[in-house]
Amino acid sequence: MEKVNRYATKPKPGILITLIVLYIQLSTTNSAVPQPRCDYRSCKYYSMLTSQASSLFQLAGLRFFQNCTCNRYGVTLPAKFITSTPQPSTATGCGISQLTGSATQFLRSNAGRVVGGTAAAECKYPWTVHVIAGLYQCGGSIIDNRHIVTAAHCLRSGNYLIPASQVEVGVGSSNKTKLTYYKVQLIDRHPNYRPSTFDFDIAVLTLQFPLPDDDPCMKPICLPSPGLSIETGVQCVVAGWGAQMESSRQGSTNLQEAVIPIMNKDACTAAYGDYMMNDRKLCAGYSRGGIDACQGDSGGPFMCAKGDSWVLAGVVSFGNGCARPDNPGVYANVMNLKSWLDSVII
Repeated sequence: MEKVNRYATKPKPGILITLIVLYIQLSTTNSAVPQPRCDYRSCKYYSMLTSQASSLFQLAGLRFFQNCTCNRYGVTLPAKFITSTPQPSTATGCGISQLTGSATQFLRSNAGRVVGGTAAAECKYPWTVHVIAGLYQCGGSIIDNRHIVTAAHCLRSGNYLIPASQVEVGVGSSNKTKLTYYKVQLIDRHPNYRPSTFDFDIAVLTLQFPLPDDDPCMKPICLPSPGLSIETGVQCVVAGWGAQMESSRQGSTNLQEAVIPIMNKDACTAAYGDYMMNDRKLCAGYSRGGIDACQGDSGGPFMCAKGDSWVLAGVVSFGNGCARPDNPGVYANVMNLKSWLDSVII
């Protein structure tokens, strides 16, 4: 069977739809119609419109800037947010979700039920982010207010390494249409990443601007430390905006979550072979299939519990299709790659 990575390509909006939306925005007199959001994507788009020859497009762009202040990087942040010191993921409060409560108790009371998942409530996993890298869509995890962990394969197209200038990170909501996008300043891919085997499939993105310290929808997840249980049978959670069935090319608008157990190494080896599996990877899923990460979920978090906190145990990497029987999803094992993370996040 074909082994596939789990990023998704970005659809391009139709020109006709764009013109219809612009016509509605400019012709309506109803004050209840919401103005465009002040996020990076909108800022870049409406800035482009102001330079067009058509007066219709120019007016749409100018109307936006009457209601929002932006700069070439994205949203202009209040001065109190511009700090030079990241908040480390080991700080008190990492991995705490106000909606799940204790991570351990949440997993004990939720049976395994992305593909085969359910929609997550708004800001339930406030560290989960949407990564756009060139034409690809992936997930990622906030580990402090400047750094995002994602999959190395999300930042590569064949032999082409996607530059930081083509990468954006969407944060602040479980609804993909409500995300605010931040530009990336620097990409650190693991130097030993191997595309043929997805070994060392991990990378760190450094944002140009730090995330706000006091937004409950933008919080760091904890990095693993000794004592985290990632043994066979341990239940954990995967989350992402990827496809909800293997045959689909469309991602989900609402963040999806699923509870899945870690599988033993024999099941992984049976599905992918000795040459693919090692201690830098772990597998999770059900032998019957039905619940799994899929295209568009690459780089997203595989979260396990340590006490009340959620810990980034894995990074969505690859699989044989999505949710197939006896073909578990494979994740980069963050515990065994943490020494590299620590050397990069300074």
